[in-house]
Amino acid sequence: MENDIKTAPGLFLESVQIHAFRGLREVGLPDLARVNLLVGKNDSGKTSILEALALFTTRLDMWEWAAIARTRQVRTSPRAMDSLSDIEAIRWMFPHGSIQESEDETHQPIIVTGTGRVFQKHFSASCIRIRGIPPGADRAKSFFVENDPTMQSEIFAEGENLAEDEGWLISVDYTDQQNSVFPARENLIRFSLWESLGLRQFPSRRPPGPDTMLLPPYAHRDQTLSLRLLTHTIMADQKVEISDLLSRLDPDIRGIEIITVSNGNRPAIAIRHARSGLVPLSVLGDGVRRALSIALAIRKAKDGLLLIDEIESALHVSALSVLFPWMVEACQSHNVQLIATTHSLEAIDAIATLAAGGPARDIAAYHLTGPSDTPAPPKRYTGGMLRRLVHEQGLDVR
Repeated sequence: MENDIKTAPGLFLESVQIHAFRGLREVGLPDLARVNLLVGKNDSGKTSILEALALFTTRLDMWEWAAIARTRQVRTSPRAMDSLSDIEAIRWMFPHGSIQESEDETHQPIIVTGTGRVFQKHFSASCIRIRGIPPGADRAKSFFVENDPTMQSEIFAEGENLAEDEGWLISVDYTDQQNSVFPARENLIRFSLWESLGLRQFPSRRPPGPDTMLLPPYAHRDQTLSLRLLTHTIMADQKVEISDLLSRLDPDIRGIEIITVSNGNRPAIAIRHARSGLVPLSVLGDGVRRALSIALAIRKAKDGLLLIDEIESALHVSALSVLFPWMVEACQSHNVQLIATTHSLEAIDAIATLAAGGPARDIAAYHLTGPSDTPAPPKRYTGGMLRRLVHEQGLDVR
């Protein structure tokens, strides 16, 4: 491992330490590069790292928390029978402690710290069970926290039988040091999540700043997301760039459009093809759709962070050597920092090959060993070193 690697300037994140999140404990990613690969066996924590980073950069929006928490669940309509509710999905992001005699679950706090281009942050969140009257009733807005008499309050209403509910109190505590001139800002915000109300009580409160995009392996099948991102791309007059990528994958692709289908009542994305004319995106292969979703996400994450789970998903091996050079170039031109997971040796090789021809600090890989009684910290490799380990020493880092 090389010790003289310096962090590329201007990156959104320079380093991050995940002290506790889901099953992760004290996982650090130092000296992050422009493009970062997370590699390792199943259940080594790769997806959890992406979720922790997404949460760390989102922090105040419960709708975003729910989207992050449900990243592993394939979106279906109607929702699958075994799908967790938004609130249940959120609380399962917290590390779980032991079950007490009362059979009530306890949660340990989420704690993440990180430094970036213009900030230093310490983020922690706790989750405890509450019971009481949801505020939506408007007749009583009090609740008590189970097993904490100091937070109990009276619950009553004249002539009314108020329905008691269960929920979870999420307390978010973070310190944000923007630069060395102004003092750090300490913030404490609480959210009461009631199962009977869901998340409809919360407005979207995403703070301003660079976007963080989290793409799950099935993101290319989310037509609503692709339409929204393509609309932003067209408004920014950058559709030609997206069309250029698609034409590299298939020379017969001439462009991309938004059309209406179902008697003109529903918008859809269509590809203009040299031999087939205007073709709805939904009837094309997953490779084109995956490449499109990645390209649109890079543009949306300008000056921010792009997190991709299973970056090789839906892509044929032959497409990797075309897509990855374009992707790295696009991340550089849009000042996007990429952190992606992969199980594919071909994907590792394709990105490591790029590193051999460019600055070593542009690409890095972190090898996760997975949970154990004495977990080892992730090993950091430059792209060139990763290629040598895979090809010359036969190291299987997947």
